[in-house]
Amino acid sequence: MIKVQSSKQEYLNLLKNYFNGFKLQFPLYFNWHIGMRFDLQIAADDNDVYFKEVLNRANTLYKGVFNPKDKILIIIADCKRAKKRNKIRPYNYIFKQIENLNREDITYLKMKSLYSLLDSDEHHEFNVAIINSLAEQVNQIKIFKEIAHKDFSYRQSKIRGKEVFFINIEKKIIFNMYDDRGLDIIASNKESLRHLYMKHNDLILDCNRNEINNLFVFKE
Repeated sequence: MIKVQSSKQEYLNLLKNYFNGFKLQFPLYFNWHIGMRFDLQIAADDNDVYFKEVLNRANTLYKGVFNPKDKILIIIADCKRAKKRNKIRPYNYIFKQIENLNREDITYLKMKSLYSLLDSDEHHEFNVAIINSLAEQVNQIKIFKEIAHKDFSYRQSKIRGKEVFFINIEKKIIFNMYDDRGLDIIASNKESLRHLYMKHNDLILDCNRNEINNLFVFKE
């Protein structure tokens, strides 16, 4: 009988075997040597026009990484600071955006030092949920919308205080939209990202463009 891995085991094995034991940290781009950083912003006086394009760009890049039938892991990290609960509530907003989500598809754990650029005394423990799913089961647009609104109090984001990572298990790619400004995509092998570099080069964040160009121009 073949023993089925839990989502936690699958996540840990992926990082160990394909990312040299990489510890998931935010921002992804600055913590791994194979990655890209994309710009989601446009200049717009109309907030609705602005957020519509942010979501369009995020969704375009998401579809460049995930095919509908791809097996994925979704990592939700919720800061425990000033919170007494020991794990993410089962009725949280992100769970509701995953079709036919079963209890056995979710594994819980703790994580520390998620934000690598903060001082050590600002590192907090996070409640983490790891979800096993198919890409087609996820309503990523609604999740992206709430991520885009996190820094805007008047938008009342439903996931403020949480970070969300999407992992393509087969392609060994990790995807994180950090807020309305941009998103990071890293991979175990740069060839997994080359199609994004070619097709969506215009969306690369300009301040990181030279180093990203170097990644794909120079042979290993």
